[in-house]
Amino acid sequence: MKKSDIECSSADAVAECTSLGRGVLTTLGMSMTDVARSIQPMTGRPVFARTGLTGLYAFSLKFSSTRSGPPLKPTSGTQLSDIFAALQEQLGLKLESARGTVNVLVIEHIEPPTEN
Repeated sequence: MKKSDIECSSADAVAECTSLGRGVLTTLGMSMTDVARSIQPMTGRPVFARTGLTGLYAFSLKFSSTRSGPPLKPTSGTQLSDIFAALQEQLGLKLESARGTVNVLVIEHIEPPTEN
């Protein structure tokens, strides 16, 4: 992970400098908040950035994917780690389980619309 001056979080820049595919997350400049938001679907839980790191970072992360499709082939001949181990091994970041509050929307009743 290297410090970067390139901002990849705007809608226009994401397509140009960030790639998130099955088993790979590569970026030229992403904040820790954006990293947390990007990996959240792969963890199955809410992820919050509590690293204290500010600024933007460039990195490439390879991990075993749980998404459907053929498995990603390892480039080094070794088995790829899951997202939790890959973050720690490749970027030095650790996902820790914690309890906290999360906003939830509860719909108590719904009816089909009526004609005017």
